[in-house]
Amino acid sequence: ATDIKADGFRFIGGKQAVNRATQFYNQQNFSEEFFKVLWDWLKYGDGYIWVGGVSSVYGMKLRAKEKFKVDLNFDEDVPTQIKYVPTTTMNIIHDGKKITKFRQTVSANPHPLDFPVEDIIHASLLPNKGKVYSFSPTHSYLTEMNILGYLKDYAGTFFKNGGVPDWMFVLPNEMAGSPNHKNMITMLQTYKNPQRKHGNLVFAGDVTATQIGLDLKSIDISSLTILLTSVFALAHNMPAGRVASLIGAKVKTGSGGDDLANEGYWSKIAEHQDRHENWLNYQLFEKFFDVEIKFNRAWKTNEIKEQQRNAAAIANITKLNAELSNRY
Repeated sequence: ATDIKADGFRFIGGKQAVNRATQFYNQQNFSEEFFKVLWDWLKYGDGYIWVGGVSSVYGMKLRAKEKFKVDLNFDEDVPTQIKYVPTTTMNIIHDGKKITKFRQTVSANPHPLDFPVEDIIHASLLPNKGKVYSFSPTHSYLTEMNILGYLKDYAGTFFKNGGVPDWMFVLPNEMAGSPNHKNMITMLQTYKNPQRKHGNLVFAGDVTATQIGLDLKSIDISSLTILLTSVFALAHNMPAGRVASLIGAKVKTGSGGDDLANEGYWSKIAEHQDRHENWLNYQLFEKFFDVEIKFNRAWKTNEIKEQQRNAAAIANITKLNAELSNRY
């Protein structure tokens, strides 16, 4: 989400149109609202922006004129505000052929709120069997996310309980509640404290100690965590070089292979930017402000290659023209 909008944006159009769009962008805190949409878009596969557009504003103006008999100076040609709409509250209503409206349902309001299609910018990530709701790569590793959560809980509980694995102490010749039994319980509780876990235990009588749990080394949490994190990264085409800084030096990447992975990743980011530009321009900026929003590309390598290609092409054309002029 950060990489998609990390390098900023620019508006393309006439000077006055760009100024109007920029003012609207700043007043509505568009960057923050768009970032929320990106988070939902990546988590759930769908993102929604409400645009207080022509239908909403024009309806407000008509109701105000009818109720108060005054003419409010609304400009029904441009939206008045935009807001991020949480994906988990939205339902897509359709007739089997096309989307007819969007319906928001929240627990605090017993009455659903319906939005016209033109008032909602719907960003869909991946198509899912022709359904109106999209699919996110995040859905593919929900099991891995749960396992990672269980690993963290296990490690936390392990250290919370004193850093000692579970053992069973058997006193075959003692009765429950005997002095030796009570003395053992007291000493085990004392040495359970992490500050006292290193020391000597002295018991009287016959004692058999049997390990019945696994320690952290047996589970190899480190390798399993790296594996799970790699699955997360792979789902979003993230190169290993980006992950290596997060999970340590165990991940080794070759310069050549990682360069190709980086190029593929940033190409995917550029594709995401293109799609969001189309949605925003078609339903907001180009439609109402006569400008186009363009996200700057943080990955400059492709642009440099294009410039080098253009420079070589111009040099070849210039050389060819010179040869033709000399010939004729």
